[in-house]
Amino acid sequence: MNKIQKYILSIFQKRFLTFFWIPVFTGMTPPKLSFQRKLESVPFLAKNLKLKTENYLIFFIIFLLIQLNAYAGDLVINEVFYDPGDTGIGCFVELYGKPNLKLDGYRLAGINGNGGAEYNVIDLSGQKVSPTGYFVVAENKFVPNANLLDSKADYQNGPDSIELWSKEGKVDAVGYGDFTKAAFKGEGTPTLDLSGYSIGRRPDGLDSNDNSIDFVGLAIPSPGKSNMPAIAGIERKGKLTQTWAYIKHIR
Repeated sequence: MNKIQKYILSIFQKRFLTFFWIPVFTGMTPPKLSFQRKLESVPFLAKNLKLKTENYLIFFIIFLLIQLNAYAGDLVINEVFYDPGDTGIGCFVELYGKPNLKLDGYRLAGINGNGGAEYNVIDLSGQKVSPTGYFVVAENKFVPNANLLDSKADYQNGPDSIELWSKEGKVDAVGYGDFTKAAFKGEGTPTLDLSGYSIGRRPDGLDSNDNSIDFVGLAIPSPGKSNMPAIAGIERKGKLTQTWAYIKHIR
């Protein structure tokens, strides 16, 4: 993706469900939104498109084209839960990609931010992606929808990275935390380092090759399921919580 695509993607990625369904599919006119002012700072849009309500459909189409261009290849790291806190479930790494893809020759590897050494290498040979496109490597039996149990799925808090390798080479990587004085082995710039929350791609499989754009903090982990459900399938203290909310910045 070029810089313009990444910029638009960062603006629209978490907002289009709220701001586009209303004008495009109901005909209602929403109030002027803050992202319209942001779009005015994108030179080619400001020059060629008038930022009026009737242009919402155009922006929606642009967004979909960007999403298609940024969609993942055969397999990516889709969600990581490395610090469960008091959630009551174990750590996991969720992969997402081509349904029924055989994982012979694939492996996961943690990369220690303190020096860049590999640790907790997990061989995925003999496994395959589920028919739904998900594959969950779980630390223990308390992780729902686990496809493979391996205690090494308990990766460290940040700054650390996790890499996915195939026989041909590195396939994907995610780095989380502050790498000011650490070895970053992710893609682009790192995403958040969170306790009690997972980090995941939203929507599933989105891959712009920049971790800070592709990954957000998810209020409730969703192993083996979409990162955009209306209601999550995991209970926290006896209550189901909506997961449309996400964490992008910590102040």
